[in-house]
Amino acid sequence: MIHFCRGVRELQTACMLMLGLALLPSAFSTASAQPSRIVSKRLAAVSADSLKTKIDSLAARLDSLVLKTDRLVRARRDTAARSKDTVGVKKDTTGVLTVTTAPDAAKTRADTVLVDTLRANEAHPQDSPTDRGFLIRTGDGKSELRLIGSVRLNGVYDFNGLQNASSFNTYDIPVGDANLQEGRFQMSAAQTRLALEATKKASFGNIFVKVETDFLGASNTLRLRQAYGTLNPVLIGQTWSTFDDLTSLPLTVDLDGPNSCVSLRTVQIRYMGTINPTLTWDAAIESPDVESSIPDSVEHEASFQSYPDVIGRMRQSGTWGHVQLAGVLRSISVRAPDGTTDHMAAYGSLLSGRIYLGGATPQRILFQFVGGKGISRYITALKGEGLDVVYNPLTASVELTASAGGYISYAREWTPSLLTYITGGFVWIRNIDFFPDNAFSSSLYISADTFWDVTAGTRIGVEYSWGRRENKSGESGNANRVSFLLQYDF
Repeated sequence: MIHFCRGVRELQTACMLMLGLALLPSAFSTASAQPSRIVSKRLAAVSADSLKTKIDSLAARLDSLVLKTDRLVRARRDTAARSKDTVGVKKDTTGVLTVTTAPDAAKTRADTVLVDTLRANEAHPQDSPTDRGFLIRTGDGKSELRLIGSVRLNGVYDFNGLQNASSFNTYDIPVGDANLQEGRFQMSAAQTRLALEATKKASFGNIFVKVETDFLGASNTLRLRQAYGTLNPVLIGQTWSTFDDLTSLPLTVDLDGPNSCVSLRTVQIRYMGTINPTLTWDAAIESPDVESSIPDSVEHEASFQSYPDVIGRMRQSGTWGHVQLAGVLRSISVRAPDGTTDHMAAYGSLLSGRIYLGGATPQRILFQFVGGKGISRYITALKGEGLDVVYNPLTASVELTASAGGYISYAREWTPSLLTYITGGFVWIRNIDFFPDNAFSSSLYISADTFWDVTAGTRIGVEYSWGRRENKSGESGNANRVSFLLQYDF
């Protein structure tokens, strides 16, 4: 600024000098042309005053220019200073980062991300990949919040008129004359999900919290899927049952998966233990929700459950895959006509696993076999049908029902973004003498699925499903369905 003002003043002096030099020749030329002319001193004085006024006016304009320039430069300097401060604020604000990362299709696909050591952060094959979502991280790196969204549209075409667009349940297959050969097309976006995951590193251990919802409630209302937290080896809240084995589930378009699988979310308190790097165990108490079929006309009635379900499991893992054995013990309470409460012991076991096969193309075998008494709610096809305990009108008492199921699935990964599953399974329930002829007896299930990860976060799936239900009387009915899934995770 000082150099600028000094230059302006030097320009002012130069202008005055040039003006004087310009007038000098004019004066000499006038004197030379008219030597005998007499000029009055008064006129000469007026000319000098006029020249001085012009010079002073020019100087005033130059001073005004210097003042304005100085203000302009000062204003720009202040603006620059403020901009620098603003940049500083933005830099400080970046202590909270918002980022998204593109998934590695070969490592983070919903099927391959489920490594055998995954236990605390329960992940289902149909869940979004672990690197999707918007991640907010604190500057110290100790806390993270992940916002996850998954827009899902599924469509089905039923050849035999099943009613549920979201799931293919062999228990619901019409039998006999009710098994009409008519097509039915449906689409739904109710499987769309929203979830929050929070992680915090603390001196006493890492804290993880997850809340997940979808729109499969009544009339497409919001439904709570999961709400749980973990602190080191302890898990508390609603998530997949400890009786489950999520890593042995095949990926399917059908929301429920194989009809004979154990895939249940429930409220629980779980402890996760480790014997060595390849051998782990878990123990939990879970909500004792009992499904019963007791007519309102009888005096027996289901009562509040006095004891939780007690579940334990053990898993052996290795580079070859894993094998898991789980067991459940239940105390089912029913109030008798005399007002007393009967406690019946229910039990069940699950053998499951995931075996990797050799070859240039990744292949694997997945399987589950479950069986027990009073555990129908844990088997997908029988869940919600009131078959844990039933009323026997012949003896005027209640009885536990025995049930079993199993499946084997073959998976082949043609490319890192193209995957196929072929699954076959069965469900069986022991028919007691007093069961009506149209009571469910058994079912078969076959499905073939292909998934293509088109781009990061975008998946297309197609499935063909076949099922057969057989009743106690021997009558049976078949169902055929073609379904598709369009999914975008963000």
